[in-house]
Amino acid sequence: MYGDSLRLVGKALEEAQGIFQCEHCIAILCLSATNIVIPQSRSDWATHAKGVGAMIERLGPKPFSTGILHTLFIGFRPLLLISSIHNRRKTFLTLKGWTTTPFQEVPVSIMQLLFNKATQLPALLERYDTLGDLSSPSKLVAMQQLRNGFLYMIKSLGEWELSAKAQANFPLVWPKPDSPCKESCDRKPLWFANVLVASSLTHCWAFEIVARTHLDDVDEAMATIDGCKRKAIPRCSGSANGVGEDPISILAERICDSMPYFLQPELKIYGPASTFFTFLTAMKVFKSKKTYCASRLSRCQETLGRLANIGIHFPPP
Repeated sequence: MYGDSLRLVGKALEEAQGIFQCEHCIAILCLSATNIVIPQSRSDWATHAKGVGAMIERLGPKPFSTGILHTLFIGFRPLLLISSIHNRRKTFLTLKGWTTTPFQEVPVSIMQLLFNKATQLPALLERYDTLGDLSSPSKLVAMQQLRNGFLYMIKSLGEWELSAKAQANFPLVWPKPDSPCKESCDRKPLWFANVLVASSLTHCWAFEIVARTHLDDVDEAMATIDGCKRKAIPRCSGSANGVGEDPISILAERICDSMPYFLQPELKIYGPASTFFTFLTAMKVFKSKKTYCASRLSRCQETLGRLANIGIHFPPP
């Protein structure tokens, strides 16, 4: 069925001769969602996102301020941003017109406000890769500038989380008291006000993991060159973390603790599909610290098993 759908979309795009049509974008969005949860498919969700991204960029931001085109933009924006993070290349979504114009005539959700902050992350990753050998003293100034960029990203994400919690007149997230995790008696699932809040917060934590991981690499390289150890940057978003605790591990644990919420049957495919970036980002943290995080990694493997039981297979992190 997927192959037939792909061929039909390909034929329709060929017949359109480069003319943008909403129906094509909707079909490609559906194909992208299929690729996210069934990566064995012959095509790749990032390829679909890249194609639609090129069409969206060519039209400019103004047409996406109302109607079905606005809805399409909201649907594709997460895929476009996450694809840019995976590719480690800056995105047109960073440009001011794309963070303001599509939202001039409609209310802006907390997730879209988050993405406004996070659009700078792919450009930071691209700059990190461009530096090349981090052991060279000649790169020290560039590393300091990049460090400032990651610090600003972390600060912006923390401010977004604090603002989201302050503006809500109800709790956004809490430990579910009556449901301890099967895998550990000292951990409880995190529960959320709604699925939009859940997806927004977990994406914020995943973006922060990416930024902090690269910040740590830059700090380590700079310390090797100049002998000055930089202070660890605590979280400013109000999440509890004790003295000596690693913020990256804390964020990864919070994402892992969120998975039972997303696996609720009533969320159907939308719940698990919302976690393909966040959950794999958390799992990558645990894999990089196998000795310390063996029990956490085991929890992740059990979650992958639950996903597989409902026909969803994420690619390995």
